[in-house]
Amino acid sequence: MNKFGFNDSDWEAAKTEAKEILGKRASARIKQTITYSELVSQIHSIRLEANDDPLAELLGEISIEEDALGRGMLSVIVVHKTGDFMPGPGFFELCKRLGRDTADKQKCFIDEFKKVCAYHAAKSSESEVTQAENMIDVISGRRDAYPGFQKDSKKRRAIEIRAMEVAESYYKRKLTGWTIENVSAEKPYDLRCTRKGHNELRVEVKGTQMSFGKIVLTRKEVLNKRSHPNTVLFLVTNIKVVSLESAYEVSGGDELEIDPWVLDEEDLEPLQYSYALPQ
Repeated sequence: MNKFGFNDSDWEAAKTEAKEILGKRASARIKQTITYSELVSQIHSIRLEANDDPLAELLGEISIEEDALGRGMLSVIVVHKTGDFMPGPGFFELCKRLGRDTADKQKCFIDEFKKVCAYHAAKSSESEVTQAENMIDVISGRRDAYPGFQKDSKKRRAIEIRAMEVAESYYKRKLTGWTIENVSAEKPYDLRCTRKGHNELRVEVKGTQMSFGKIVLTRKEVLNKRSHPNTVLFLVTNIKVVSLESAYEVSGGDELEIDPWVLDEEDLEPLQYSYALPQ
């Protein structure tokens, strides 16, 4: 029995479950976090509560073990549902014990997140096809467009509208007491979430009929993310589309929030250039 009354085998089984859950998040093509409440709902070996000491202890042990193997602090993947959308104070206390610089908590969080994801991405055996190759095949007609690019403008617009509906509903549920505005028609991002006393949260929304591998970002969307770090990415995948006589009927869609959204240069590939002709 450990100090919380769990027998050792059950405790270790819970740690294994948590490591698998967090490892999958870190190795996904599009990196993603998980909230404390989401994590405990997926651990079945023992019963844990999101705000209790046993969960903090379990995550601490996982991070100490993983860091000792050079993999980084895996519990960086677990974050608050609201507020700063970062791990709790216990994570940063452990960071300090393990030699991290915690003077700037956001930087500490992002650096550790990158380290953990880099290890798990390298571990993953998933093959990649570059965006440029995909686009060439699309233009030449050899294959359908990659996820995130839809040739049919009416269909693309129907998918965009559905994605926005799902995103607005998600943030109205998640950010109780916040004002959620659809600013997609006038801003280089889609949702503006505000509440007195809190930093503005911006949301970039993307929708597709498939599961994402890569998405298309405009120049202004990239510039917005770089100038406003508190911008997150919200994906709506597997949207169902039915073709009618003169329109499209859309429904469904799986929600996926990417927070933190880390936009690294090596993840961006130019699809077009503007060329100034010589005079």
